[in-house]
Order: sequence, then C-alpha cells, then structure tokens
Amino acid sequence: MSYRDAPPNPVLDPVFRSKANRILMERKANCPYCRYNLSGVPGPRCPECGKNIEAYLKEADTDGWHLRRERQRLFLRWLIIRLVMLVLAFWAVVLLVMLRRGMI
Repeated sequence: MSYRDAPPNPVLDPVFRSKANRILMERKANCPYCRYNLSGVPGPRCPECGKNIEAYLKEADTDGWHLRRERQRLFLRWLIIRLVMLVLAFWAVVLLVMLRRGMI
C-alpha cells in the first residue's frame, strides 16, 4: 500500500505519531502532493493542501537522513577527545623532560 492509497484518517499508534512529529520538527520535508515545506508542521496533515502526510512519512522515511548528522556528532566528539588526549600527552612529556633536567 502506497501513501497515495492510505485512508484519509488512519489510526496510528501513539509511538509512531510522536516519532512522526519529531521528524517533522527536525528535518526539512516537503509534502508529496503539493511540495509545501513541512518543516516544523506538527500535525498529521499538510497545511497547504490538507492531505494526510503520516502514511507518507511512514513509507518514505527510510533513507537514513538523520544518520549523517549523528555520524557528524560522533566524529566531532571523537576528534575533541583525541585532541584533548594529545594536548595532555604533550604536557606530560614536557613535564617529564623538565623533571629530568632539574628545571622543576
């Protein structure tokens, strides 16, 4: 069943409804019928054409658009940790050299 064949008011579980609302708030999406920008639209219908968009999102949201952002966050976190470790290792070596030379 495609989103075009979906009934006008499908009964969806609350978990999916909350996920659909979260997706609508986080991403840039367009209505499959009129191409209206749905960013931040919390309801189950397109405000421009009035068509039901929940069934469309359930079918169309399988491309992993959110994974790119999550990967970027993880990479940035990994990079920051590595940089902090590098700075700490550098200062530890400097301290050891200074101790051996009797500077401290």
